[in-house]
Amino acid sequence: MTCEIVTRTFILDGIRKECLFKDFPTAISSVKAEFADRTQGISSEADTELIFYRTTDEELHPERHENFYYGRLVNGDSELAEGLERIRITEQKFVSTVYRGIIEDIWKGYQAINEYLKEHSLQKDSSSVVVELYDQRFNPEFADSEMEIYMPIKV
Repeated sequence: MTCEIVTRTFILDGIRKECLFKDFPTAISSVKAEFADRTQGISSEADTELIFYRTTDEELHPERHENFYYGRLVNGDSELAEGLERIRITEQKFVSTVYRGIIEDIWKGYQAINEYLKEHSLQKDSSSVVVELYDQRFNPEFADSEMEIYMPIKV
């Protein structure tokens, strides 16, 4: 898995949720359904799904409290559905990778990014958000599914 430094802008129309880390898979399913209900009848220029969440120094454990946004990538000019928030991440530097495999092993993508950060003496930027991008290449039913991970870095 290769990593690279990129500068990206992301605009998300989405819903903010919180849960315990152990409940994240259930929370994602629930927020996807809520998002579909709120955006019914509103045209979207893309079907690219995004998840934004802040990095934390807290060790990963089942009871860790998670705050995240789930939504769609937009250009920022589209109609904002009632109950959604528009979040803009502008010209942020990230270390990114394309993770290929089953979703249960997504940690391997994060491991590759953390190794890259260490090898290149880079620091995570906790003032920004981690971005997970799911487009037409992603299908949780397939072992060769692809998604992108973007870890914000300090410049």
